[in-house]
Amino acid sequence: MGKGSVAGGEYLRNMQDARFCSDGTARWVEVCYCPTPLQEERPYWEQYSKLVKVQDAHDRRQCRDQNGSEPWACGNCDCTKRLERKLATLGDPFLETLRDR
Repeated sequence: MGKGSVAGGEYLRNMQDARFCSDGTARWVEVCYCPTPLQEERPYWEQYSKLVKVQDAHDRRQCRDQNGSEPWACGNCDCTKRLERKLATLGDPFLETLRDR
């Protein structure tokens, strides 16, 4: 997974933390530094899944990486951590669900 991509390690982390929800969707939080969410990753993910909804964690104008006040801020952003904690309470672990099927 992610072979040849600069974000390959992030893909693996995403699937490790992803959750399979009762509505049949898989959900994960991806730290994204692109001006458009999943700008670089979308072609990769679309080979394996249908992206139903992609959204920013918060208003990009408030993003310290995006506005230039703190380069690479997204890696330790509070909004990302909050979303990851919330996600961990939903559904079942995605990879475990795949293995069981």
